[in-house]
Amino acid sequence: MRCSEARRRISRALDDELDSRDAAALAEHLAGCAECARFKADQARINAALAAMPIPEATEQDALRMAARVRGAVEAAPELARVSWVFRASALAAMLLLAAGVVFLSIQLRDARTQIAASAPGLPPATRTGTLN
Repeated sequence: MRCSEARRRISRALDDELDSRDAAALAEHLAGCAECARFKADQARINAALAAMPIPEATEQDALRMAARVRGAVEAAPELARVSWVFRASALAAMLLLAAGVVFLSIQLRDARTQIAASAPGLPPATRTGTLN
């Protein structure tokens, strides 16, 4: 196992999310790689420190501040709506151009097949759908 793969698995191992085969492969790598073993120890310390941190409780004042921020974002939405309309119009124009290109190419392909069929009398003629009879 490469160190890059071991480091990806270390987080899952610390969260007890590895199956026994992957855990064994990781343990084998860690036994022979001091750098990855240090990395795992560092990650374990970080996880322990995060788990020990108290979860802050939101007060009513915090909730009111959040509501005011959301209200401000909603009031700024007309500016975002303008951008949204520009984006929608651009997307519509791109789809129309794409559709026109597909129609143009299908006509060109049908014409090319007709010309090929006309120049090779032994071939069956092309049908409207572009398949051969």
